[in-house]
Amino acid sequence: FTLCAPAHELAARAALAAAGAGPAPADGGLALFASTVREHLLRLCHDWPCRHAPGAAPDLPALAAAAPLWAPGGGADRGALLAGWLRQHLAVPADWLRRGTDAERIAAWCEHNPTPAAQALRTMRGRAQALATPAAPGVLTLAALPEIARRLGAEAGYALQPRLDSGVPDTGPWSRAADGAAAPVNAWERLASRLVDLVRLAADPGRLAQGATALDAGTGLAWAETARGLLLHRVRVEDGRIADYRVLAPTEWNFHADGVLARTLQALAPEDGDDAELLAAAFDPCVPVRTLTEAHHA
Repeated sequence: FTLCAPAHELAARAALAAAGAGPAPADGGLALFASTVREHLLRLCHDWPCRHAPGAAPDLPALAAAAPLWAPGGGADRGALLAGWLRQHLAVPADWLRRGTDAERIAAWCEHNPTPAAQALRTMRGRAQALATPAAPGVLTLAALPEIARRLGAEAGYALQPRLDSGVPDTGPWSRAADGAAAPVNAWERLASRLVDLVRLAADPGRLAQGATALDAGTGLAWAETARGLLLHRVRVEDGRIADYRVLAPTEWNFHADGVLARTLQALAPEDGDDAELLAAAFDPCVPVRTLTEAHHA
């Protein structure tokens, strides 16, 4: 996996260790932190400005060079590195880094901030606030792990079409275990949640949940919070060999046929292709997305 690769590696090693088929991984908190920050920065500073505010996007190699925390290293200073980067390149207020922030503060900030990320958010804000997202049966939390573990092992195809007994929940940077937050109510809150998450990661680099458990002899389940939400790996080992391996990625919840995004898209008019792409950006898929009109599809 090229996206969220450190999270997948961490979950894979942890699941195998829980199944008794390998050593427990070394502390993956730094890699998880750095890969999550990287994905958020790509959305905020490259993808969104390029698509929604042409001409505002910075030079991507320069952006990479200015973000040393993308590379391994940094140790205990990783939060300070991120805080410094946010102040210098996104003009994030220093008090946010001490007290946190929310979508409402970011809305006010982007109105007067000249950085490309702020320009992109400002350009998207009006449309995104008008794109209300229907209520989901809550956000995906760690409390759901027992049900997911049971169904992931027992139901064929569950990893591609997951659901809970209560329905299809949300997962993303708005659903961190450390926050206990409610699901966003519109596309703007989902877009802003990535900058919110960056600010909170600067204050607490270890806030991303990760862990593993043995389900039974030879079977392990591991989880890690990523830029796009909660990632799960389940492995069953027999006679020292992998007999079954299943990955449940955040995108399978967020782009589920019965999920919040699908229900929001159903309410759009056929000609609202730009709004459909903005909604897709707000949910942040793992794959490229483009919109086809009915005539084009036909």
